[in-house]
Amino acid sequence: MSDANNAFATAYDLIATPVVPPGGDVVACTHSTPEFSVLFNESLAYDVVITARNPMDSTTVTKSVEIQEMVSGFLVVDGNSQVKANEVKLLNASFTAVGTKTCVYVDFGDGVKRIYSDFLPTCTHIASFSSVAIGDKLPLSSVYTMQHVYTTDGFYTVSATAQNDHSSETLTVSFSITALDCGKPAVDIHNRLV
Repeated sequence: MSDANNAFATAYDLIATPVVPPGGDVVACTHSTPEFSVLFNESLAYDVVITARNPMDSTTVTKSVEIQEMVSGFLVVDGNSQVKANEVKLLNASFTAVGTKTCVYVDFGDGVKRIYSDFLPTCTHIASFSSVAIGDKLPLSSVYTMQHVYTTDGFYTVSATAQNDHSSETLTVSFSITALDCGKPAVDIHNRLV
């Protein structure tokens, strides 16, 4: 559109075609104002074509966008209640929605940190994890049952953060590593009448 004509656009057409992966729903709509919003139902990469038009002329702009899902419902629970030093401690993680390009940062409370993600190059959200060894960068699928060996008895607090570019959830879980029986004591109450 020339400058004389573009101030009077009467319609704005939008077509968003999924690129990665192909085959998703195509989003198409027409609006009569230059400001509008569009609801995408899928977290995908799209090629978006917007055409501003009036009866005399039109201008088209093409952009690539990626719609990302937020992390939600992140939870980590103790997977085995009593563990001694040098035994495997299990922590089970779950999500309501794992999100798009999510990184899970776990500080096991004993100096060991791990990053779980299928997009490790993008996991730069938390500066204190920048020096994590390559062997401690694991696929996101392994976060669901995390395994860790504590070498000394003690009370540990694990801090875990699930984060992507649009959301973050942080939580902690605490437990003891000891050979002592930390379970609930067995209590037996007898009613004695005098």
